[in-house]
Amino acid sequence: MRSLNQFKKWKLNYAAVSSRHYQQKDIDTLVFIRRCRELNIGLDDIKRLVDTQQDPKSSCALVDYIIAEQLARIQQTQRELALLEQSLAALASCCKSHQIKDCSILQTLKSA
Repeated sequence: MRSLNQFKKWKLNYAAVSSRHYQQKDIDTLVFIRRCRELNIGLDDIKRLVDTQQDPKSSCALVDYIIAEQLARIQQTQRELALLEQSLAALASCCKSHQIKDCSILQTLKSA
């Protein structure tokens, strides 16, 4: 439902969205939105990217900024995931016991 509301706000042809008779402009916008979502770009940034296309002669500085910020977020997430992977790998390799009472993983988690 949120997507349909977004379409309305972005002035896509709502009749086309609801009846499946799309104008080419609407198809292009929907494909653009889908590609942005595949890159995990947020809806607010997608709206700004859609809006910037209304003036083809304007600077693409905002587009560059949005993409650079998204790249930075993804890189930060990758660093966090790498640390998480290291922590989990250390936990996975620390337990040599076969009984819960001697489980190093549980003891480590309790002390952390």
